[in-house]
Amino acid sequence: MPDDDTAMSAGLRHFFSGCRVLFYLVVPLTLLAMMATGLLYVRLRHGPIALNFVVSPIERGINAELVTSSVRIDGAELRLGPSGELEFRLRDVGVLEQGGDVVLSSPLAAVNISMAALMRGRIVPARIELIDPIIALAYSEKSGFVFERAVPKPVPVRPDGAGAAANAPPPSATAPETTVITPRSVEAGTKVNLAKMLSESSRRARNRLDATSYLTEFGLSNATVVVDYEGQRSSWRIDEASVDFNHAERRSVISGRATVASPKGAWSVSFLTDESVQTGKLDVKATIRDLVPSTLAAAAPPLALLGNFEFPVSGDATIGLSSVGDIESGELAVEVGQGRVRLPYLVHPMEVTAGLFKLTFDGKARHWELQPSPVKWADGTMMFTGNMTDVSQGSDPPQWQFALDGKNGVLEAAEFNVPPVPIDNWSARGSIIPRRGFVDLTEFRLSGGGGEATIKATTQAGPQGQSVSAEFAVS
Repeated sequence: MPDDDTAMSAGLRHFFSGCRVLFYLVVPLTLLAMMATGLLYVRLRHGPIALNFVVSPIERGINAELVTSSVRIDGAELRLGPSGELEFRLRDVGVLEQGGDVVLSSPLAAVNISMAALMRGRIVPARIELIDPIIALAYSEKSGFVFERAVPKPVPVRPDGAGAAANAPPPSATAPETTVITPRSVEAGTKVNLAKMLSESSRRARNRLDATSYLTEFGLSNATVVVDYEGQRSSWRIDEASVDFNHAERRSVISGRATVASPKGAWSVSFLTDESVQTGKLDVKATIRDLVPSTLAAAAPPLALLGNFEFPVSGDATIGLSSVGDIESGELAVEVGQGRVRLPYLVHPMEVTAGLFKLTFDGKARHWELQPSPVKWADGTMMFTGNMTDVSQGSDPPQWQFALDGKNGVLEAAEFNVPPVPIDNWSARGSIIPRRGFVDLTEFRLSGGGGEATIKATTQAGPQGQSVSAEFAVS
């Protein structure tokens, strides 16, 4: 028993001695850490701290293996966020094409460093959010959409005497004020092919060939997109957008969502891409919600006709793409909400109650098929069917020849206390050249109740909007 007591006493002495040593080590280190944290917070209250020494490693980590573009960063800083949290920011971030022209610029960017890349000795972002960026696109019939040159104006480092409130940009500040769009030849720009870009990015990420292999999220906040359509310029604001990346050895899944501001209210779009190495194809599922077509009319002359459609649209699409970006197949369901359609030569707009359109697309035959689709408006209902085929030749722009038919149609006039009148025939034939904003309605026929009306019309987009000419006949 005495030996056991002696051993226990010795063990306790060693334990308390170890606790004393640990106390003398931990407490000073804790106090020093608390003091350092407090001093850092006080310093950040007076303005951001420049961390420019991390700029070169981050640039090298991205640019060393990018193939078709590069990134330029002018500075980095540590600052306090709106809620007092620490934020790491990059300043004046620009994406450059091979010729050295800036095609995307952002005065600020939030970045999270990839721990997986850090373990391999590389400093590469796992998450990037561009704040107040501007993206410039230009379109021509010959080259399609290309990136335009965007030259950012430097964002000065804030003085140390500025308060925490000065860390945030003023509410009135917008991306165009910090970026200059420099016009250039559209043929000289980098062509936009989203499907090919996604496919190539997925392949390289699966093989761990570049910095995007570690990138799991890319976002935009309060972005401005400037579109120059053959001289007509429009600007669009994207409140928020993000793209998530999930790459595996044999499969890549990329998903994204965006909210776009418009005078008729914000609308949203989302997508999910799934690429398999075995099939070599890219499957895309996309949704769109609360889009009012008339808000797109100002984007380009060919879209001027959309200004007549003032109702919310929601849609779901499934598209099969080849690795080079060609559409091989597609299914589309579009739901139309309550609103109105303004038709030429009609004093009062047509009040639409609801509609549901289902379409399928055969990429090889360049053929659309409209499945039986019901539409209801204030004065009647009808079931529509039809088809549309691209009949263009060679290098001519797509020319879609369409045929629409209406069945089971009824015209109603409840306010006059008369029975509904069945529609005996409703048909429309013509062609559309979307790229030129040209619609040729070669024949429209409506008959019912013992009468018949026919219309021939053409409409053409122009700098001053849509011009319309029509011939009417009633019997």
